[in-house]
Amino acid sequence: TTNITGALNTTLTGTIPGPIPAGGTVNFTFPTTIDMTTLGTYNIQSFTTEPSDFNQANDTSATSITVNQVTINTFPYFEDFNSGSAYWIPGGSNPPLNGGRNFVLGNLPYLNGPQGVGDSWYVETTTTIDGSYIWVESPVFDFSGLQNPQMFFDIKHSLYSSDYFRVTYSIDGGTTWLTLGSGPSATWYNNTNRWTNSYTQPVDQWKQMQYDLCNLIGESCVKFRFYGRPYYGEPGYTGWHYFAFDNFHITDTPLDAKINTVVGCYGSQYQIDVTVTNEALPCTSTPVLTDFDLTYTINGSAPTTINYNGQNILGGSSSTVSITGATVPTNTSTISVWITYPNGFVDQVFENDTIITTAINWPNCNDHCSNAIELGLGTTTATQNSNATIDPTEDPNFSSCGLITVENTVWYQFTTNATGDSVTVIFDQQICSPSQNGIQVSIDSVGTPCDMTTYTNMFCEAQNDTSAFQWGPLPLPPNTTYYIAVDGFAGSDCDFDITIVGAVNVVLPVNLISFTSNCTSKEGEVELKWLTASETNSDYYLIERSRDGVSFNSIAKISSIGNSSNLNSYYFKDVNSPDGIVYYRLVQIDLNGNTTYYNVVASECKSSMQISIYPNPAQYTFTVEGRLDFNTTSYTIKIHNALGEVIFNKNYVATDKYFNQTINSSELKNGVYYVSIYVNDKITTKKLVINK
Repeated sequence: TTNITGALNTTLTGTIPGPIPAGGTVNFTFPTTIDMTTLGTYNIQSFTTEPSDFNQANDTSATSITVNQVTINTFPYFEDFNSGSAYWIPGGSNPPLNGGRNFVLGNLPYLNGPQGVGDSWYVETTTTIDGSYIWVESPVFDFSGLQNPQMFFDIKHSLYSSDYFRVTYSIDGGTTWLTLGSGPSATWYNNTNRWTNSYTQPVDQWKQMQYDLCNLIGESCVKFRFYGRPYYGEPGYTGWHYFAFDNFHITDTPLDAKINTVVGCYGSQYQIDVTVTNEALPCTSTPVLTDFDLTYTINGSAPTTINYNGQNILGGSSSTVSITGATVPTNTSTISVWITYPNGFVDQVFENDTIITTAINWPNCNDHCSNAIELGLGTTTATQNSNATIDPTEDPNFSSCGLITVENTVWYQFTTNATGDSVTVIFDQQICSPSQNGIQVSIDSVGTPCDMTTYTNMFCEAQNDTSAFQWGPLPLPPNTTYYIAVDGFAGSDCDFDITIVGAVNVVLPVNLISFTSNCTSKEGEVELKWLTASETNSDYYLIERSRDGVSFNSIAKISSIGNSSNLNSYYFKDVNSPDGIVYYRLVQIDLNGNTTYYNVVASECKSSMQISIYPNPAQYTFTVEGRLDFNTTSYTIKIHNALGEVIFNKNYVATDKYFNQTINSSELKNGVYYVSIYVNDKITTKKLVINK
């Protein structure tokens, strides 16, 4: 007989068939099962009865089983940990302290912080060196009915070569654990079988990991662990043990439609091209993708949804469809596109369904004269696109070119300088498809912008091949604007060069999009980044630094890309920024020695922030005080117990750079605690002893 009490109250009875030989044993299983899915403690007492057994002292055995993890059998499963641990349990090889190493659930205090994801599991250390292993263990997953299980999650890490983490799994309730997968891989481990050795190039933006779980199909008792050894820790080795994970997702999708690219142009109503991939399913054959919805917004506009049916995208293949009639206003516009309901299914793999991009690297549509691209001296690689349209209210009639048809005009313009003089415009390096008849060009002086009745035609050429031709040299008057309208023969696409020589205004050498400064995870380190949309005859950049924002000294020289009409990014790290607020200025020098100064940015990345705790040891209250040497007056105080659990977490705002906060410790038991002050992505920790 077995009596069960606690989370379940029931009695099981059965008869063991004999005979049992003297000194022998028998294993007996009750034919009736019990449901232990309810969380809690199950008290189990079993005993035997036999009329001739007079020694009853050894007839009874008792035990207790605590069920603290649920079984997940509904998919997709997604957990962002913003409502708690969700039955994920931290542990370690040397509990309860684990050598001063633990997984903690909360706002990530390093590697650029939470970045909008809320709470995450992250590693925290309180001693410098220890070889203890720690982990976070998942609930139980029942994969018995799955066909295409896949795992996704986001990670950040900065790990020394002796510090590492991996994912392990168990199919026997946690008795045996095996490493999941191998590497190196762009979507899994950065090493053979672990994440490690990344401290020189930290993964400080959330990076999505993905792994196929075909080998676990049919298993009903699957657990996962994020498992590793943060050997080097605080306070001696900052940034050598950092590891965090979030947004854990298991899917069983019948179809996975992915958006690969979103490209277009800005400035006019035009089409946006979206490349869609029918991702090959990992464990079964992939159906043909025939139908889906695309939804898009531009600069937060109301969503517009378009259905695309009649497609024929095989598994593992891609196809490009067009969103027609979309207007992207400027190259700083934000475009969001997402795909839903492939073949009418819910696509469980949402991680690849959406692309959010800006038009910063998109060309000007220059489909209308109002968006004509400004040209200066030198050579510009231009494009005539078959997706352009015609507009009889603004397009020149190309009548001087003879009997031609106009299908898709694009626009450029240039302006003569203040003195005027000889100008030559050369068209060469034509590459056209499908027709090799080349481009058709009309150059017109402008009366009223975009009013064709005020144009004066100066030149028209349609030579029906791709050889070079030119207009000029001709003397042109000062301060006069000229349109260059280009049409492709019979709707062809063409790339070509336009070279302008003579008395034409110079376009600014650099179109700077942004110049920013940010603190890194290391004290006193500043990242400086800048983006350019185009560059002409640019030679190099100088980074200048100042303590007062007035007197600047050069600290770095960065070579320029030179000439480009594409987006270019630059980067410099100031590894020894002074204390307090530091100002940085970007200076650009062109090939002629001309200097352009850009905006000044400021950062405060090195601090002498010190905190003190008193009294220590404390009894019923203690005070935390210090100085905030950062660009903020907000801070967070957290208290961890010796197990690494967060038992106090509160945000504060100081009235100035100094803070003084008294905390009630009357409910804390005697023992050792750790008090941490979080300011931006910086953390300072002190040990606190409670002794009442």
